[in-house]
Amino acid sequence: MKRISVSILLVLISVFILSACGFFRQTGVPVSVTLESNIEGPNLRISPPDEIFTGREVTITAGTYPGYIFVEWQYEDGTFFSTFPSTRFVIEGSVTFVAIYEVFDDPGFYLNLQANIEGVDFSLSQAGPYYEKDTTLTITAPDIEGYTFNFFEDANQNVMISRDQTITIHMDDSRHIMAYYAPEGEYHVSIETNIKTFSAQALDPGPYELGDEIELLAPYVEGYDFYHWYDYFNDQVLSTEKQFTYTVTGTQRLIAIYVEVGDPMLYYTTGFEDVMKVSFAKGTIETNGYEWLLDDALIGTSSADQKNGFRSVRLRAGSLSTTFGIQYLSRIEMQVGTFGLDPVSELTLEVSQDNEHWHALDTFTVSATFHTYLYHFDSDELYELGLTTAEPLFIRVQSDGDESTRVNIDDLRIFTEDSSIPPIDDDVE
Repeated sequence: MKRISVSILLVLISVFILSACGFFRQTGVPVSVTLESNIEGPNLRISPPDEIFTGREVTITAGTYPGYIFVEWQYEDGTFFSTFPSTRFVIEGSVTFVAIYEVFDDPGFYLNLQANIEGVDFSLSQAGPYYEKDTTLTITAPDIEGYTFNFFEDANQNVMISRDQTITIHMDDSRHIMAYYAPEGEYHVSIETNIKTFSAQALDPGPYELGDEIELLAPYVEGYDFYHWYDYFNDQVLSTEKQFTYTVTGTQRLIAIYVEVGDPMLYYTTGFEDVMKVSFAKGTIETNGYEWLLDDALIGTSSADQKNGFRSVRLRAGSLSTTFGIQYLSRIEMQVGTFGLDPVSELTLEVSQDNEHWHALDTFTVSATFHTYLYHFDSDELYELGLTTAEPLFIRVQSDGDESTRVNIDDLRIFTEDSSIPPIDDDVE
């Protein structure tokens, strides 16, 4: 059973009138694919939306557009490339494609129906491809020898809509439906967020085999807190942990669910650029006006230290903690990643009333990918520990590792519900 690491990347979707470009850095030669159209307005998309390099398989998609019908894809010089709105191919170098549309005068709606493999003959309850408004249409994808049907996709929205080989749709608009097949024993897993302006992308998009393990990591989204991982087809919550291991049981659609939060005040921030500490010996540092205690930790400046800028904390088997209490804590976030080639390890976020007796709130995994860790302070959870955000609380990030599991911490930010309340200084022995 192989183990597949998946990182959910934050992609800001920019809509261009005539073009959409993707630029990628990976092994091989990074290249770009530019999509243009002979009319303004249609949605042109490339999948995956990033990490394009020579030798990788990609799919370009031309969406439907009211009043027009898609004719073909052409190269920039006008030569023919494909008649399929969604066309999959192996990229060999940077290229520009132009989607060609023609005016369509029929008042009905148009159905683009295709599969990701050749030779698929769909069964339709009513012949098309043009349908009157609100027509109910049943589509059946056939069995194909050597392949397993995986799912139907709404290609205009780029989302799975069903794992069933027979679906019913309503023609309330022009539709673009894709049927996806995979070689027998292989399955697709879609990884998304519920926030329209952000999409989630797997570094290894699959297909996967049964029993494969995928490491899911919910990204930080400004103005939102992560709520849980949701299994769309089985209608159930999988995990409330930002990072957890999902075992593939078949084709699946997994959604990172976020909830919008109020606008907390940025109370304190530091990138550790204004301080030096060259040994792991226990001691305090003053950064951005306040003191922190570093125990078995130093300020790292080497090329093996992951950092944004020139410095970050390198933590070994000790901790990084405040020497000041903070009232009305809302959330804390920081960049974390393993030092050099050190293996994956874990950190624990803790709080204390007196800087002596500590309560663990969250244990999280630190991997080689430098990523944002975020924790939202829950008043109910604190209450169960006999604590409240109305009192000053000290914060500690604790490592239970050793000299071989060092981690880096950078760009630490603390938010409160009221930034006007000053921190309470307290001496640490």
